[in-house]
Amino acid sequence: MQKIELKNAFIDILERERTLRGWTQWEMAEKLEMSVPGYRKMVSGLTDSISLYTAYRASVVLNIPIPVLCGSNEYKDQLLKKIYNTPLSICNRIEYYLDYEEKFRIEQKKAVTGSKIIDVITLTGYMEDGMILDSSSIEKMEIKNDYGGRASKGFKITENSFLPTYCKGDILLVEEKTPRNGDTAVIVNMKSRLVYIRKIIIGDKYKFVPVNNRGTVITVEQKDRPNWADYG
Repeated sequence: MQKIELKNAFIDILERERTLRGWTQWEMAEKLEMSVPGYRKMVSGLTDSISLYTAYRASVVLNIPIPVLCGSNEYKDQLLKKIYNTPLSICNRIEYYLDYEEKFRIEQKKAVTGSKIIDVITLTGYMEDGMILDSSSIEKMEIKNDYGGRASKGFKITENSFLPTYCKGDILLVEEKTPRNGDTAVIVNMKSRLVYIRKIIIGDKYKFVPVNNRGTVITVEQKDRPNWADYG
């Protein structure tokens, strides 16, 4: 964006946010530590530039990151905007995750040639076909590239409820792509939050078949397929 475009975007967003909050220009000028004539001159576009301190004060007062105040629609900037308005408890979780990922990147560089490190997800509670997805923990695991480098995540089997196909301690490696006909996938019903490990049979309808041939086959109409997320 050009300098004039940044300035105009900043003014438009500033005035829009002021109006949404029901503040007068006098109140806004006070919050930005500006004179009222100076504020009115700025939002009228009569100033050549906007000081960094004014942009900083606006960011603090409105709780909006400076790039967003200047009209940025970049993905990271929009994500930062959401973080600005996130409760502290969730911010703490985000901070923990970012610290964890930084350590992961360091370990990734140490990984031996011909291997990579993936996230292994462990669902909490008793693991069975049709369990509720309420929470999970994540650990890192180094795997060989014998899998063609396709595996992007792992799901840890913590119970023997999937015998004889999978037993406690097994790691189910999955790809982040749409499963093909006959593939085994970790499937999540987005409405009920129930998680299944099933073989997917694709035809006029989708059928989710138990991997150990115990339990009922789930049949899903084409129109209802978006209600299901899967890791193939």
